[in-house]
Amino acid sequence: MIPLFILPLFHLLAGLLFIALPPARGPGWLNLAASTIGGGLAIAIAINPPPGDPLLFLDALNRPLLALFGILSITTAVFSVGFLPAEIASGRLKGWGLRLYHPLFQSLLASLSLALIANNLGLLWAAVEAATLSTILMIALSRTEAALKAAWRTFILGGVGIALALFGTILIYIAAQGVVGTGLAAMTWSALIQVAGELPPNLVSLAFVVLLIGYGTKAGLVPMQSWLPDAHAEGPTPIAAVLSGLMLTVALYALVRLKSITGAGSLPPGWPLVALGLASVLAAGLMLPKRGEIRRFFATSSVEQIGLAAVAFGLGGKTMALVGLLLAINHMIAKSAVFFILGRALQLHGRHPVQALAYRYPLMGWSLVLLIASLLGLPPFLGFAPKVTLVSGIAAHAPLLLIPLVAGLLLVAVALVTRLNETVFARPQTQEQLPALSHGWTLYGPLGIHIGLLVASGLSLGPLQSLLVAAAEVAR
Repeated sequence: MIPLFILPLFHLLAGLLFIALPPARGPGWLNLAASTIGGGLAIAIAINPPPGDPLLFLDALNRPLLALFGILSITTAVFSVGFLPAEIASGRLKGWGLRLYHPLFQSLLASLSLALIANNLGLLWAAVEAATLSTILMIALSRTEAALKAAWRTFILGGVGIALALFGTILIYIAAQGVVGTGLAAMTWSALIQVAGELPPNLVSLAFVVLLIGYGTKAGLVPMQSWLPDAHAEGPTPIAAVLSGLMLTVALYALVRLKSITGAGSLPPGWPLVALGLASVLAAGLMLPKRGEIRRFFATSSVEQIGLAAVAFGLGGKTMALVGLLLAINHMIAKSAVFFILGRALQLHGRHPVQALAYRYPLMGWSLVLLIASLLGLPPFLGFAPKVTLVSGIAAHAPLLLIPLVAGLLLVAVALVTRLNETVFARPQTQEQLPALSHGWTLYGPLGIHIGLLVASGLSLGPLQSLLVAAAEVAR
């Protein structure tokens, strides 16, 4: 049985080791080796969880997320092996930017893994703060004016968000110490959930509102999402994949935990979460047609995906909690793979608009079609059943909410299909010969894993069903 602290510690030590290595001596392969070992550790821990303690724990809710963290860390590291040579050759990544890429990559994985297994509100806050700092530095690696502006915006908005999250964490501690006493118990998830109904209702409601804004900034919920498109567009593509696949989900996971311990407050925490989720879905639908740059476009679509999951979690109950989990997992798997495709396509197109993928790079183009189909909630992909259940559940119990929800879904669907037609199916305007895809296995291997997971889980959850149902019981 592997102790929980081994996972973040391993990634942290790997990052420190990479600082001392010359950037041209194969750190990409070493990064892949480290990420594969770390991903294997995460999956092994999720399968056979060790006992928890006041600082770290694993329960039904974070077990499936930790397993997916392991898969995504491996596939992203594989993608990096093929992505980085073109960035180095073009001069976009050089010098200290190149030397720091792999240490920051491992640092980000260490922080996110720690956030997932933290049993302490303060430790969760520190882990998310560390992940934010790693993200900011990775966005700025190319040191272009646009990258520095994007990093600065992420720093400012992320700093405001994390400051509010800290204030909300302090409020929870103040509320809990009168019930469980001072010390670690007043900051421990597993202890707080036992006394959630005894906490001062007004104070915990204020804490949740502050925390919703704080962690909602990290999750990309409207109106705190403006950092997201720039961060995805200006940082290296692997960081965009980690942001969409892991960072947003970790922040949403934190809000779900907080909802559970503040449910007895004077303001039911579910409805603010529903309100921000619906606003995110509708706002994303309105913003998407205005996003010309393709990475900003798909970053904005993440606002809609996270918003849908927030609506489901906010409505509460076991069924809707399961819907929220499946929507979040669908987004994790599909959106990270979308950014794999965009990163390589932009390199091949010389940073010009990506067009005619079905004619120029058919396997890449049709993979993008399948991933967008899952994001749209089409069968047989994982996104189908939870999206149908969400809409039908709202129609049965809160029909007025269907107006903003369906309006947002339709706007997003139209925008995605329109952009898909331009990106994949529009015929080339010229007959120029674009370069062949080098290191194709580093793209198509991860794509095969992600699409395979989406199809397999869409057809049947199989042995994962009992695990996800148990997770929904915790998140309800």
